[in-house]
Amino acid sequence: MSTLSSAIKWLIKEARGPSWINKLKKIAFACTVYFIWVVRNSFIFENVQPNVGGLVCKVKTFVYKVIFTMYPQVLIRFEGLALGS
Repeated sequence: MSTLSSAIKWLIKEARGPSWINKLKKIAFACTVYFIWVVRNSFIFENVQPNVGGLVCKVKTFVYKVIFTMYPQVLIRFEGLALGS
């Protein structure tokens, strides 16, 4: 996915239905777009240099918190995904 348009097409195709994993995909996409926008604005208006590692950490943390709040029973499965297993 190299463009926002292709990412949206992927999301529409791959994140259908009410399962927690599909909601996770939608939340992760929305958080990524939001935090990229925040970093962009910080750069433009405050001349703060982007920190990709910090951005990725913020997205992961926020998505984790939202999913755990919505679906506390999937904590073990989510941690496995986060660790790459």
